[in-house]
Amino acid sequence: MSRKGSDEEQLPTANQSSVRRKTVFAQSYDPKRDSSPTDVFPKSASEIKKIKASLKNVPLLAHLDDATMQQVILAMEHRTVTANQVVIQEGEPGDFFYVIESGVYEASHVVKDKRVVIKTYTDGSFGELALLYDQPRSATVTAKTNGKLWTLSQKNFKKTVAQSDMNRQSKYTELIRKVEILSNLNEDERLKLGDALQSKTYAKGEEIIKQGDQADGMYFIESGHVTINVAGNQDNTLKLKTLKPGDYFGELALLTHQPRAASAVAETDVVVAFLDVGAFERLLGSCDQVMRRNVKTYEKQMKKLFNSPQAPQLRK
Repeated sequence: MSRKGSDEEQLPTANQSSVRRKTVFAQSYDPKRDSSPTDVFPKSASEIKKIKASLKNVPLLAHLDDATMQQVILAMEHRTVTANQVVIQEGEPGDFFYVIESGVYEASHVVKDKRVVIKTYTDGSFGELALLYDQPRSATVTAKTNGKLWTLSQKNFKKTVAQSDMNRQSKYTELIRKVEILSNLNEDERLKLGDALQSKTYAKGEEIIKQGDQADGMYFIESGHVTINVAGNQDNTLKLKTLKPGDYFGELALLTHQPRAASAVAETDVVVAFLDVGAFERLLGSCDQVMRRNVKTYEKQMKKLFNSPQAPQLRK
């Protein structure tokens, strides 16, 4: 059935959600100015599990890390509805998002003075655009049976997710500040790279990068420990070092086309922030040119990295 004109029209894809999120918060919400507490409504473990499963199917929310997802779920309030009750009214301001616990719900809107049903819900969620935009609802949603819903207000969503984003950006910017070959970046450039970092998880024993593979980016350790190994003679593996949270590896991928010189293995369960070479170059140009802003520093770093004033196989 067509979704045209529904309250969920033009939802962002998973790749677009972070862009949309930043735009909304930049325009309408500053977590630094809001000292009020986020509402918390206790829930059982089974309720949390069920709500989380529904939220994972909503592109706007699926990107959230576990901690932020938990805060969003705890901020949702329980609501009971009766048959024929209007939950969302077309034309009214949107201020809540709904997750269905039970019941049947019908979405409709007016076309040429006639009300047309556009979707029937028995599970899942509806009304998510209210979390982003202060705009009138484009559809009416009516309970066809008695039911129960979990509701999330725009205020609680923005407060929870915007605060999480601000903390994430601050953390990632600080990680980038520690990278010696990126010491010439200004604050705006660090913020841009911070927004480009992607969070990835690896289980204990999993290989993160493999010696000899093509280098496609660098990694910052958020949690856990990573072992850096090189292949020795007769299939022996030599352990070079163990890295901890706040450390980084693979940074030469930003500079050269050379294959990985070592392998990185998760010594424990690990969360890393990944900086893709392509994203770096789209935002700032070549890393080599960034480093050349300070010639003395550049030559010093090249000698330290490659024992030469010039890196081999530089990226162009």
